[in-house]
Amino acid sequence: MLGVVVWFWSSAVFATSLEGIWEGNIYTETEIHPIWLEIHHQAPYLDIVVSLPQQGIKNQQAEQVCLSQSQLAFRVRYPSKLPLFLEFSFDTLKLAGYLLDNEALVGSLLLYKQSPTTAAEAPDFREEEITFRNRNTHFSGTLTLPKGKGKFPALVLINGSGTQTRDSEAWGFKPFKILAEHLAAAGVAVLRYDDRNVGKSKGGIHWQMTIEDFGEDVRQAVAYLQQRPEINPSQVGLYGFSEGAAVASWVARNNSEIAFLVLAGATAMPGAAVILAQSRAIMEAEGYTDQDIEEALQHTQASFEAASQNKGWKQLEVLLWQSFADAFGQLSAAEQQHYGSSQTYADAHTKAQLQYLRSPWYRYFIKYNPAEALGQVRCPVLLLYGENDLQTIPQEQLPKALEALHQQARNHDVSVRIFDKANHLFLHSLTGSPGEYPHLHKRFCEGFLETVTEWLQKRSTALY
Repeated sequence: MLGVVVWFWSSAVFATSLEGIWEGNIYTETEIHPIWLEIHHQAPYLDIVVSLPQQGIKNQQAEQVCLSQSQLAFRVRYPSKLPLFLEFSFDTLKLAGYLLDNEALVGSLLLYKQSPTTAAEAPDFREEEITFRNRNTHFSGTLTLPKGKGKFPALVLINGSGTQTRDSEAWGFKPFKILAEHLAAAGVAVLRYDDRNVGKSKGGIHWQMTIEDFGEDVRQAVAYLQQRPEINPSQVGLYGFSEGAAVASWVARNNSEIAFLVLAGATAMPGAAVILAQSRAIMEAEGYTDQDIEEALQHTQASFEAASQNKGWKQLEVLLWQSFADAFGQLSAAEQQHYGSSQTYADAHTKAQLQYLRSPWYRYFIKYNPAEALGQVRCPVLLLYGENDLQTIPQEQLPKALEALHQQARNHDVSVRIFDKANHLFLHSLTGSPGEYPHLHKRFCEGFLETVTEWLQKRSTALY
């Protein structure tokens, strides 16, 4: 039996506020467990339905629900050796607390209240499907505008590495859609678009392009916004996520047409160093042995040498093939059946990996150092990092970014925010490992949207 205790100030005041659907995660030292609560207030009682999908618990009725002046308590049937007790601090949108096992702290918990939406509700923004071009590439995107008339400040959102949709969707999380709607409701127009040959955008092969090509795409997006009658042409800025931050700084360097930069998970060292650092950090977080980590890093270093010097490809092919063949036994039965043999699996994945390593994107990326462009950025900059980011590690990237902005660019309007327990996607996390991404609550970490919005509002102007 799982015992749950929710603490709050007054049952009379908050019983109705508790009503609704709550979604989040239970965080133990080594695991993350999604949890959903559906609470209905039928005075004088609360009806609570609990789901713990990883434990196979779906829509289970909570038992022994007790609502008093100072706490809400209930229990869930679950085959646990010892009961766990959850204590929460409560507000109308969030339940945050911790788990106790025989009075010992064993984990934490965070749930958010889901906002109900109905067809009758009118959004605080308006959207328009738009297109723009960069030479032979036709981009399709969404322009999200504040309500009302005026020439609004605007932001172009730039995706991270890989081929992404305009929403930058990953595991059901749509950060660019969320960000665009939040900012537009606060008075900032937002343009987001599908990457080359993704969604409705047509033309160009993503891996055949480099940061400079992506930068030219962004320039055309900015030019499109500047000719729109609803946009203040002198107040167009860029929001770059991960590799998109490198693209944003490349566009903004010595460019007076860019009014402000928001860089989320920005790198400030050559791509090869970034890949080595993130590979080590992720493998350590996922429990690989030191020997496995060193072997993987040797393979990665060999790929750098082959790509940068255009030699050693045969030796690298042998290393890759053997590593894929060795990994075949770790695949699921269905995956093994699909490929048929370790040789077929190794052949297919080695070929694909070599194509990737030989691509113009990879060969450019491992050499390019975004700090060089940051050293030429003089518009206001907001740097955002997650404390648990293992892909752009803030302890390594932030000092170099600040050095470039302060000492080289002499930029005096640079703001920094590091979000507690946030990962590379700015989701609340346990370790930051990408292996956690599918299981995390798909909501920006606390304060993220507010930080971006308030910073932009202080540095942008709408004309009426």
